[in-house]
Amino acid sequence: MKEDLADLGVFDSKMSLYLLEKLREYKVMGFSGFEGRHYSLFESFTQDMGQAVTLQNLLYLLAFKYIVSGQIGHEHIPDDPSVESERRQVIFGTAIGIPTFFVHENTGNALLKKIMGKTDRLRMSRRYPGYTRVYNIEYRRALLKILRDDAADLIEMLNMREDINELETRLCEPDRFSAAGKLTSGILGMAGGKSPMDLCADDFNQAAEKYYRTDLRNRHIREALGLLGEVLNKLEKVSDGLRQDIRFLINGILQEKPAGEFLDRAQQEILNETASAETLEKLISIILVHIHYKAELNQKFKDTTYATSLHRA
Repeated sequence: MKEDLADLGVFDSKMSLYLLEKLREYKVMGFSGFEGRHYSLFESFTQDMGQAVTLQNLLYLLAFKYIVSGQIGHEHIPDDPSVESERRQVIFGTAIGIPTFFVHENTGNALLKKIMGKTDRLRMSRRYPGYTRVYNIEYRRALLKILRDDAADLIEMLNMREDINELETRLCEPDRFSAAGKLTSGILGMAGGKSPMDLCADDFNQAAEKYYRTDLRNRHIREALGLLGEVLNKLEKVSDGLRQDIRFLINGILQEKPAGEFLDRAQQEILNETASAETLEKLISIILVHIHYKAELNQKFKDTTYATSLHRA
C-alpha cells in the first residue's frame, strides 16, 4: 500500500505508515507484539484506561480467533488506499463529531460488510449515489453485538461480562460515561460552560489546558500513588520468599518507616510541587522495586506454566 500511496503523490514509501494498531516486529524491534496508538487521554487509569486496554486485548484474541478459524483472511480486508481510507474515515470522523459516514455499495472490505449487516438505520445516500449512509452510533452498537456473539467464549474466559455491559453504558450515554465525555465535563466545569459550543475555541482550549495541568494532573497523581499504596499494603500481609525480599528492599529505602506514611507525605509534596530530591529518589526507587517484583512474578508464572506443559507431554 505504501507504493500505491507514493504513486498517488501523497506519501513517501520510506516513511512509517500511521496505523491505529502498530505491529512490532521482532526482527526490527527485538521483541514482538502490538501497540495501540489511538489512545490519547483518560480521566482515570482504573475506570477508563484499564477497561480500554482490557477491551483491546479482547479484540486481539477475537482477531486471532477469526484468523485461525478461517473466517477472516487478508483477502477480506484488501490492503489498498481506497479500502484503507474507507475504514479510517470511521475513526477520524467520529473523533471530530461527524455523526455519519459513507460506504461504497461495492466495497471490497468483507469485514466492514459483515458489521454493516448488523447495523440499524442504513440507507442509500441521496447526496452520494452508490454509497450507503451509516450512523456512527449505530455502527458502534453493531460492533458491540458482534462482540457479544462472536466473542462470547472469550468474554466468559476473561471474565469480562461486566466490562462489556459497561461498554454498552458508555455507548448509550457518552456525555456521562465515555472517556471523552468525562474529560469534556471536567473542562466545562473549569470554564463554567454547559456545552463546548457555548464557548469560543480559544476559551475552550485554555480551559482544557488548565484542567489538564491542574485538576486532571492531581487526580492522576492521587490515583497512581493510591494504587502503589494498595500494592505495598498487600506485600506487608503476605510472607512468601519473594515478597519478603521485596519488603526488605522497601524497608531499606524507607529506613524502616511505614510505607503508607511516606506515600501520604510524598503525595502532598508532589501536589504542592514542593517535593525534595530525597523524596523523589525514594519514590522512584520504590516504583523500580515494584516493577522488579512484577517482573519476577511474571517469570515465575512462565516457569510454572512451562514446567506444567513438560509434565503433561
